[in-house]
Amino acid sequence: MEWKDDGWIVYLFILFPSGTYVALHRLYITSWVFSLKIQANGMDESCVTFVLHEEDHTLGNGLRYMVMKNPEVEFCGYSITHPSESKINFRIQTRNEIPAVEPFRKGLTELMEVCQHVLDTFETSMKNYNDQKETTME
Repeated sequence: MEWKDDGWIVYLFILFPSGTYVALHRLYITSWVFSLKIQANGMDESCVTFVLHEEDHTLGNGLRYMVMKNPEVEFCGYSITHPSESKINFRIQTRNEIPAVEPFRKGLTELMEVCQHVLDTFETSMKNYNDQKETTME
């Protein structure tokens, strides 16, 4: 993971402050517009609903788990508005007036790191398996 101009660059996906979402893979790059709306009650930044378009339980449940590991988070949950819509309402409420966007970013970063670890472990295991298979065939 590294910082570039206006966002975090990571292996699995990038969330830029401009709202652009980019999914990366070693063989190809796919990009599309990622729409994120933030709904706050008045001026309270510690209680925020993030509306993530074109997402489902795959991101919602993993991100909720990572955000809830933060001891400063009082509540975190998500709902899918309707089965025919690809939209998540992701709500975070924090303690001590910490802005909810901080645990949101931290949760995304930690989730990306976990996914990267899983991918690295899988690729290492596949390489070891293929190497072992080659030595037994010789």
